[in-house]
Amino acid sequence: MPTGPSRWFRGTLSGISRHLGTVGAAVLLAPVLPDIAVEAFGAEGGAAVLARTGALGALVIVCYGIYLFESWRYSKHLKTVMARSIEAQQRDTLVLPLSRGTQIRPQGSRDGAPTLGEILLRRVQPRRVVLVSAPGSEAEEWLRVTKAALGEDGLDTTTFTMHSRDSVEWLVEDLSRHIDTERKNGRPWDGSSTVFDLTGGTLPMSLAMLRTAAAVGAECLYITVDYGPDGPIPGTQQARQIDPKSFMSAVVG
Repeated sequence: MPTGPSRWFRGTLSGISRHLGTVGAAVLLAPVLPDIAVEAFGAEGGAAVLARTGALGALVIVCYGIYLFESWRYSKHLKTVMARSIEAQQRDTLVLPLSRGTQIRPQGSRDGAPTLGEILLRRVQPRRVVLVSAPGSEAEEWLRVTKAALGEDGLDTTTFTMHSRDSVEWLVEDLSRHIDTERKNGRPWDGSSTVFDLTGGTLPMSLAMLRTAAAVGAECLYITVDYGPDGPIPGTQQARQIDPKSFMSAVVG
């Protein structure tokens, strides 16, 4: 697993490549920018080659600058959210139901506004992540991307696809069966060091997470966010931690 400078280099290279692959850079600028440079400087022969190379180099530098700016925005948002989420505690295991908002991106794609999954990952700082997916091709893609990203982070990751997305009872049975299987395979499930996310997945999945967490003695996390005219406001997310047994008792009572 790459670490230190190697990991930084791979993430940076991936980020630059992603910006180079945008429509503006790949379709409009990259093919014509070298020719514009040659025409502008009236270069011929070897000088033309240098002009073309310099033009492409300038494009790479611009994309690197964009990547640095977006990475700075990402770090700023995360720092703000972490300061607002001090009640959420570090845990060894994070159970993360996947949805579009909770998927985790590869290192080179983590810029701009962090996803809810990336916020949870930074706040909980787990050693192991259990990815819970609903059936369906879209959910399978979220699972594939997130599992690969966590692999880059060097985290122990297990995946679990539920048989239903709508029945709370079936979802609880699926989760309980999965936990029993992992225990039989030698993977510890200590409730005091485990936290279940309630933010991702469907509403029945969130209810199943709540009930399962209460059964194994774990706690739950969910993320709140402020909304503006254009949708969620970056940096306003806040991770909150709750005791599912106390919550369910309050609701039933």
